[in-house]
Amino acid sequence: MFEHLSVVPCENITVRELVALEQAGHCVRRSSHAGNWSLYKLLMSQVGLPDCIWDVTCVHRDVNNQPQHRLLGGEKWPLLPQLGPLRAEDTTKYLTPYHWTGENGERQTLSQFHVAPLKKLYGDLVTTQSRALLEHSDKLARVFEIVQTHRPELLGRYVLPCGCMVKLENHGAFFTAKCAHNEARVNRKELAASAMGTLAELEKLVWDSHGYEPKGGTLYTFELVVASFYLWAHWQFGDKTIYELSGPDMIGYATKPPFIQSIQKVLELIGKHAPDLVPKRIEAKIVPVTLFRFGYPQQCEISRAVMSAHEAIRDIQAVKRKSLGTQDIHDACDAAIRGILPIVREHGKKWDLFHDPSKDAFFSQHDLAAMGGEMQICDGYLDVPFSTMRTLLATMPEKERQLYRKLFEQKQRTP
Repeated sequence: MFEHLSVVPCENITVRELVALEQAGHCVRRSSHAGNWSLYKLLMSQVGLPDCIWDVTCVHRDVNNQPQHRLLGGEKWPLLPQLGPLRAEDTTKYLTPYHWTGENGERQTLSQFHVAPLKKLYGDLVTTQSRALLEHSDKLARVFEIVQTHRPELLGRYVLPCGCMVKLENHGAFFTAKCAHNEARVNRKELAASAMGTLAELEKLVWDSHGYEPKGGTLYTFELVVASFYLWAHWQFGDKTIYELSGPDMIGYATKPPFIQSIQKVLELIGKHAPDLVPKRIEAKIVPVTLFRFGYPQQCEISRAVMSAHEAIRDIQAVKRKSLGTQDIHDACDAAIRGILPIVREHGKKWDLFHDPSKDAFFSQHDLAAMGGEMQICDGYLDVPFSTMRTLLATMPEKERQLYRKLFEQKQRTP
């Protein structure tokens, strides 16, 4: 019987410790979406931490990864012009694995377009939730059958062949799904089988969509998505702590008591009817890895110069703090910073250390694949806790502005 689910934030851990935990057999995973990967995701893959991409990604609603565009060369290139910008009154959820683009001279799904360069860059470090779950298809089928019998609303979404995801309408012995383009019907006793078929279809659409025509099918709801991931981690790694590597959103919602309680109820249901599939307890820690932005592509001189400048300013300021009262050292430090700051002022906006992924065009896997080479990690930050990185990223811009005013603007005003 399942007893307890614990999900807590974890900021007092370092990247090097996460790598060691993964190598020791813990589940240390990101759950990204198929879209443009920003700096922290590329760096996490570069240090060898895996990513299990969630297949059920909505084209317009995934603002952090902007899947409807290819981000390349500091610009946004539209991939689905036929959809256009989402209108406020349009609440339709369009799934990335079911929408097609003709970029690169071949018809492929939007998900495959974004995942293909990641596969070339990072190999088996990148997988998807459908592919991972299907490795335990017998166990997952039992989970879906239990849900079908006792809480069918957890299999309450349906994706139609056009890519629209809708809620299933309950008609007793059967359910219906309808959008502006298609409609479908599924019997209550076929929900589980349909959901397993949809997972197989999602895997096909993400990894090898060439010549495939989607059929659509039942989808699990968000609570069951998360519960299934925790069960997969137990089946794959045993009763070890799970380290979930969070982007900007997960650490906010996944640690809230109501959300945790909703997932726990799903796990309790599975544990009641199939105790062999569920541990007694699950402990998950949510790590805000979006804070790890200390690196750059090896082949990009601008990013190398900007990151080196940030690091040098931080190191020189540390020397100043240790040399209180020693004027000649202070003067030398100020002179050194005066030579470095213009690099940040001139080129800082061309590198996305402080980018807003919901708005900006940032460096992505498409840039890295086109450029060649690898991401260069700033090694000095591998042993810095994420809590310290949070403070550093929050204070660095203002401190650098203050230094500029002191060393340049005030000097110019001095007679």
